[in-house]
Amino acid sequence: MINDTVAPIKPNQVVPEPGKGRKKTVAAILLSVFLLGIGVVVFFVGGYGAVFMTDSCSGESIGTVWSIWVVVIWPLLLLTGSLLPSFLIMKNKRWPVILLTILICGVINTVWYFSLGPVLTMAGC
Repeated sequence: MINDTVAPIKPNQVVPEPGKGRKKTVAAILLSVFLLGIGVVVFFVGGYGAVFMTDSCSGESIGTVWSIWVVVIWPLLLLTGSLLPSFLIMKNKRWPVILLTILICGVINTVWYFSLGPVLTMAGC
């Protein structure tokens, strides 16, 4: 008598396509380079605009506020906004989440830049 044992059926394991991780890495790098390029252009154009905002201001605190607001924090926000979507691509997030992140980072950077005017006014400009 033959004793047949039934082995449990394992679900099909999803085998990633060859080169799928490489495509994702290339997409993440290209997106980050593209967003960094946009960020650099926005920073230089916006920096010149910020210089014009403080042209007629006087006082020691104005330079400090401008330096912290435009030279330190804003580039960090631009850098974060440029690299975060690529990080999300590498973490296998869906494209709507990535596009929403790009939009939210853009809004945050825009609000941060245009809030320089009220901050300078509060600093005595």
